[in-house]
Amino acid sequence: MERNFRFMRFPGGKFRAFTLSYDDAVGTDIRLMDIMRRNGIKGTFNISSGVSDDPMDNIDIEKNPTSRLTLNQIAEYYKDFEVATHGMTHSFFKDLPDTALIYEIVKDREVLEGIFGKRVLGHAYPNGSFKQTTLDALKACGIIYARTTAQTMNFDIPENWLTYGATCHHSADLDSLYDKFFDSPRLYKSPYLFTVWGHSYEFENNNNWNIIESFLEKIGGKDNVWYAGLQDIVEYTNAYRSLVYTIDSKIVYNPTAFDIWISKTVFADESVCIPSGASVKLS
Repeated sequence: MERNFRFMRFPGGKFRAFTLSYDDAVGTDIRLMDIMRRNGIKGTFNISSGVSDDPMDNIDIEKNPTSRLTLNQIAEYYKDFEVATHGMTHSFFKDLPDTALIYEIVKDREVLEGIFGKRVLGHAYPNGSFKQTTLDALKACGIIYARTTAQTMNFDIPENWLTYGATCHHSADLDSLYDKFFDSPRLYKSPYLFTVWGHSYEFENNNNWNIIESFLEKIGGKDNVWYAGLQDIVEYTNAYRSLVYTIDSKIVYNPTAFDIWISKTVFADESVCIPSGASVKLS
């Protein structure tokens, strides 16, 4: 009897995805962006637009590269990158009343979407702070994922994207995780997502830019890795979870706007594309 193993694969049938998630929109992000571009790395920058719009918090980045960027600078430097909300005033979400919490999310999203003219559907919890009602508020505000400050030290795709813990902070043993990321897992397995989070000002303060420079040079440019922002990854994953199968799993229908790749067999590294709006017979 054929066993019904079906697992998500990333675009092109890839088993691995890699992304960065960096907070606070500070001047050192510009240097990080340059490193990312050189190595073909994608990622998400999480912005508290109310803080960035406060002149009291903005200092000339030529004099202090770790100071926050202004909204005008954000519009200039981040236009080629994915952005996400980080709370309008970077407050502790766990301690906010629901009305203030919703304002923090909606207003931040409104400002960022106005600047960039595109959907902003992701979030990173400021200070890692949230409570159970925060998740309901995020859903009501159209947020599809929220990154915590936890690190899982694995590459698992979460069941609940609103409490997503990244693989690690950039201070972790990145080389060891790199080796695990490129191991040879069983073919009948969910794909790997490697997410590194942090603040770019940490590299400046600790004088250790070499950590991220060497690691991104090492992990970038791989043909078997999908480099994408978290919003793209989450939207793709949600589309995969919307596939509709016949009762015997031999035919699958894709009702979404995305072309979705899935594993086809457990005996070989073989995948198949399910085009948007199409039904495909798998066996």
